[in-house]
Amino acid sequence: MTLAAIAAVLLLAAAVGLMPLFSALSEFGRKDYGIKTILMPDGQKIYLKRPAGAFYDRLSLSLNGDRCVGPDDKTDYRFVSQGAGSYPIYYRPEKNVLTVYASELDPPSTKQWKIQINQVPLDVGALQRLERDYEQIGVLRTEVPTDALGPCGWL
Repeated sequence: MTLAAIAAVLLLAAAVGLMPLFSALSEFGRKDYGIKTILMPDGQKIYLKRPAGAFYDRLSLSLNGDRCVGPDDKTDYRFVSQGAGSYPIYYRPEKNVLTVYASELDPPSTKQWKIQINQVPLDVGALQRLERDYEQIGVLRTEVPTDALGPCGWL
């Protein structure tokens, strides 16, 4: 076997050995997105947006319907609990008011919304009661899956 052939075999072996590493790195940069529309009684739309990646899972309320534009501290309400996107959201749309039942919700830093967002904080007991009784008290429940939508981009 020639020196060039040995080098080619070693290079191929190294490349095959690094394939799992390259695959893992591409998944590290992958972002998946989900979006759900909340329709207000007057026809206005608010979007629940969920970007998820290898080390994060975020959720926000946004007026921007582009699913590939993630949470913006200046314009969106952000659910700040760890892994917020992986939990169901409870809400009640009323005339020009959206009530959101969540442990933590940060308002946008600059943009004022025309729709009023009311947050009802939840502790563990309140969440358990809400999970049991939400339909009877006129509250809606939704989740924002990412599996039905393809990725939007890369880091």
